[in-house]
Amino acid sequence: MNLWLDLYLDLYKYKPIKEIYVKSINDKVLVVHSKDEYLAKYVPFINQIIIGEDLFSIQDKHRLNYILVHEYGHKKMNRIIFFILLSIGIFNMIIGVMGLISSVVYFLLSFVKTELLMYYTFLIMFVSLFFLVIGILASWCLELYADLYAVRKIGMKEYFYLLDQRRKNPIIYKKKDFNYFVNYILHPPEKVTELIIRIFHKYIYTSEDIIVK
Repeated sequence: MNLWLDLYLDLYKYKPIKEIYVKSINDKVLVVHSKDEYLAKYVPFINQIIIGEDLFSIQDKHRLNYILVHEYGHKKMNRIIFFILLSIGIFNMIIGVMGLISSVVYFLLSFVKTELLMYYTFLIMFVSLFFLVIGILASWCLELYADLYAVRKIGMKEYFYLLDQRRKNPIIYKKKDFNYFVNYILHPPEKVTELIIRIFHKYIYTSEDIIVK
């Protein structure tokens, strides 16, 4: 493993277990020990797909394969477009969160100083929410692209099977911590993803045409 990967693993306290070759994506995936029970991500700065051992050990191999192909979809995305969307997402969300914190401070000060601060409070809050929404939408675009790639890879028939299985056997999180809520916000709702995929159905290969160049 390289230096940057080691630093990233240390930063997030991931303990590497093994690196495996996944035939469906023709690439290597790093399995790590993590407190995040459903960890699966593509880290662009080190060009590495990482998956937690809990998720890697799930019984439903169809679902696991979809997750891995989804993450590989991020890796296959055009680098310029990927980093533009990623930069927009990170920048806008940072500005949005800082703005919301500032609006709370202004709101508290408005009770002490002047009512004019109340006006600035709502103005900053509105602008902050705007930046936050733009950042979240940029993240949704990245995730939707990866989902569209995954569906093109596995086929619509397999996707609808997975959709049916996911609704019959939904993922139950043992604990809903900060990572869970961040992940929830940065990924589009399942219904939105399904709608987008259905709209693009005619542009997506069927289950018989599973090779995506």
